[in-house]
Amino acid sequence: MLPVVDGVKRSSIYTALSNIALFPFTLGLFALTANQGNVLVLIALAAVLIAFNLRFVIANLRMVEIPGPISAWRVFKMSISYLFVVLLLVVAAHLI
Repeated sequence: MLPVVDGVKRSSIYTALSNIALFPFTLGLFALTANQGNVLVLIALAAVLIAFNLRFVIANLRMVEIPGPISAWRVFKMSISYLFVVLLLVVAAHLI
């Protein structure tokens, strides 16, 4: 509904800003749930989390660069897999 009120360009900027703001929160969630288990595995999981976060940020910045339904749909599909991977890594970090 936001593109109807504010336009596509402004909506893509708002969406990207809110998604980019998730980056430090996911790292904090990972750090809070990680046990003091195998440090190398935790570092590997954190590296995967950071790489996935950066990929999500890049997808959002591309949406701002080229706003439209195709890029918005791409970011939406990425957000579904992003949520799955982040929660999976948080659970894995807690169990290890």
